[in-house]
Formats: sequence, structure tokens, C-alpha cells
Amino acid sequence: MFCNECGGQNAEQAHFCFRCGQRIHFLAPQAEMPAVAPAAMTSLRVTSAQPQPIWIDPEIEHLRAWRPDLNGIGGWLLFFCVITTIVSPVLVVDHWKTTPLPLNVLRACTTVLWFLAGVQLWRRAHHALDTVKTMFYAYAGLGALFLGIDLWLWATGQYHSAGWVQGMGFRGLRMMVWAAAWFLYFKRSKRVKVTFGVRF
Repeated sequence: MFCNECGGQNAEQAHFCFRCGQRIHFLAPQAEMPAVAPAAMTSLRVTSAQPQPIWIDPEIEHLRAWRPDLNGIGGWLLFFCVITTIVSPVLVVDHWKTTPLPLNVLRACTTVLWFLAGVQLWRRAHHALDTVKTMFYAYAGLGALFLGIDLWLWATGQYHSAGWVQGMGFRGLRMMVWAAAWFLYFKRSKRVKVTFGVRF
């Protein structure tokens, strides 16, 4: 298989060119129509099993031609990968002894999931953006749950006797703001579009 950009030879299952790093676009070959009489054409059916050509976004192709320096993990995308794969796990381990066990377990679970999403971004896996988007929704939903629990405790007068759950609303609000800010970055980032070849 040859790269659409530089013409370099790659493995058959490659998603990115080994030589230039550009995404390899697979275009399905057009099926030849059998020679049939016009009257018999009405009986032919097109099945969904036939491969369809992949649509290439013209805006992304224009960006790739205009800003090839954006292709790769760098800038804010690199910062996000470092936070999710290095900083966050270190913080969980560092705060393990000073944080209540239920909160530690919850933080460890979310950190492992963010770590896996960050690794997929580093590897430029074809489903990395879908995983990150799902994580943003889940993280914001968990933050909303924390905020709701905190507001419910405050409304029912049980806030001061809630133990380790007390103050979860602020943590939930932080989680929602963090998820929303990074979601907007991934949505608008030219680097994300150029590197992954798709819109977020």
C-alpha cells in the first residue's frame, strides 16, 4: 500500500504513513456494472455489503496542506497527553494516604480510564477521539452527580454530618469545567483535525 501524500510504501493494514506520518486514506474500488439489457436493470439491487469510499473532509485536507507542522502530538495536545498519562497517576499515588478510601478508589478508576485514553492519543489510534469524547461525557456526568449530591445534602440539612462526601460539589464543579474546557479544545483544535484526519 502506498501513501496518498508522499508515495511511500507501507504495510497493508497501516493507518498512517511510516515515512511522512500522514493518515492513509483507503478508497474502495468502484464495482464494475455487469453488461445487462436496460429492461433487466430494474431488477438489480445495490446491497449495503459493498464497500463505500471514505469521505475526505476538504477543510482538513486544506489544513494539512497549509499547516503540515501541526501533524503530530504537540502543543496543547501534548500537554493533555502528559496530564492524563503521567501527572494524574502520580497525583493519585501521592494523595493516596491523605484521601478517604472511597474517593481514592473512584479517583483511581477515572485515572486508569484517562490513562488509557491518553495512551490511545499518543499512539494516534483510529478510535482515540471517540474514547476521549466518551470520557469527557462520563467525567462531566460524574461531576454533575457530585454537585447534585452536595446540593441535596445542603438542602436537607445533612451537609455537616456527611463525612468525606462533604465538599464534593466543588470537586464536581471542577470536573465539569475541566471536561468542558478540554472538550472545546478538541472540538476547535486544528492540530487535532490535522493529526487524526477527522473532526472531533
